[in-house]
Amino acid sequence: MVDPVNSPGTSGSGAPRLQLWNMGEDHDLPPPRAWLMKGTFCKGFLSGIAAAGGVGKTALRIVQLLAVATGRVDLTGDHVFGRFRVLFISLEDDLAEIRRRIWAATQHHGIPHDELLDCFWVTNPSELKLARISSTNPRRIEPGELAAELRRVILDRRIDIVAIDPFLKTHEADENDNGMIDQVCVLLVRIAIECGCAVDIVHHTAKGFTRPGDADRMRGASALRDAVRLFYTVTGMSEKEANGFGVSEAERRSLMRLDSAKLNLLPPAPEAKWFRFIDVELGNRTNEYPGGDRVQTCELWHRPDRGAGIPPDALKRIFDQLEAGPAAGRRYSRASNTAEEREGWRLLQTHCPNLTRFQANDELKRWLKAGFIVESQYKDPVMRKLRSGLFVVSRPL
Repeated sequence: MVDPVNSPGTSGSGAPRLQLWNMGEDHDLPPPRAWLMKGTFCKGFLSGIAAAGGVGKTALRIVQLLAVATGRVDLTGDHVFGRFRVLFISLEDDLAEIRRRIWAATQHHGIPHDELLDCFWVTNPSELKLARISSTNPRRIEPGELAAELRRVILDRRIDIVAIDPFLKTHEADENDNGMIDQVCVLLVRIAIECGCAVDIVHHTAKGFTRPGDADRMRGASALRDAVRLFYTVTGMSEKEANGFGVSEAERRSLMRLDSAKLNLLPPAPEAKWFRFIDVELGNRTNEYPGGDRVQTCELWHRPDRGAGIPPDALKRIFDQLEAGPAAGRRYSRASNTAEEREGWRLLQTHCPNLTRFQANDELKRWLKAGFIVESQYKDPVMRKLRSGLFVVSRPL
C-alpha cells in the first residue's frame, strides 16, 4: 500500500512529492495489461506503424481498427480482446476522403455501419495542433488546443484507442530534434495513461533502402522510436520474395508485409504477416461522376503452402536420397557455396523441377524447423575434415 507520509501531493515548498510504493507490503499481483489487439494496441501505451508513402499503412490501420471496433479476428488474424471504441484522427486526408477509405473497408469485409454505432468515430481537426512550441521558450513544447479537446472527447465518448494519422502533423517541433520530439511523445503517453486508452500513431519512414522490421526506419528523431512500445513496419513485397512464392509481377505490386520492429511488451513475431490491396467500387455514382470512386482497402493474404508443390512420391525419393547422402559417408548441405553435388536445394529441384531455388531452400528450412531433418557436424571422408551436413530424423509421410 502507499505510505500516507509519502502519498502524492506537494511538499511545503510547493514541489510535487514522489509516490512511493512499498513492495514489502505488496502481496497482490498487479492487473494484466489492458490489451485491445494482442501485440498491436494496448491501453496506457504508445504504438505505431511506419512505411513509405503509398505502401498502404493507412489502409491497413483502418482494417485493424475495424477489427478492434467489431471484435472480428478474421480481418487481420490477430486476437482481439472484445469490442472497443475507436477514435481515428485524420490530419492528412479530409473527412470525405477518410470516409471513402472506411466505406471501402466495410464494404469489402461485409461490416454493416450499424455495427459501428457509437464505437468508431472519425475527425479531421486539420487546423489544431496537439503540441506547440512555447512562446516564451523555443526549446519547450506545450500542449496545444487539440490536447485538451482530445482529453475531453476520450472521457466523454469513453474512447479505448486514439489513432493519429500522421504523427508529423500533430506538432510544431523540429522532427529531427530528440529533445523536442521526446516532449511530444511524453504528452501522448500521458494522455494514454491518464485517460486509460491506447494511443497509436501512423508515421513515415526515412528515405532510401531500408529493411522490413528495422526499428531505425522511422523518420526523424530516434526519441520517437524509443517512446513507441509496439512498433511495426509495412513494406511492399520484393522481387526476390515474389519469385520465391511464385507470385506474378502484377500480384506482387498488390502485396505488403507487416513486420514487428519493436515489441517491448511481447516477444517479436517470428514471421511477417502479409496483406493484399483490394480495389473496391464504392457505388457512389452521380450524374456528374457516373463512374463513382474505386478506393483501396486490404485483406489478409496467406502465403502459398510451400510443401504443396512436392508430390508424395517425389517427397519419398528426396528423403531416401537425403538419408543416403550424395556419396558414401557424405551428407547434403543447406549451404549454397558447396560443391553442386552436396547442395540440398539442387536435390529438391532434381525431383521437383517446378521449385525455384528460393522455394527449395525455404522447404529445407521448414523441414529443419519441423524436426524432420537436423544439421550436424560429421567427418567428410573426401575432405578429411569436419563439415556440416543434413541428417534425416523422421519423415513427413
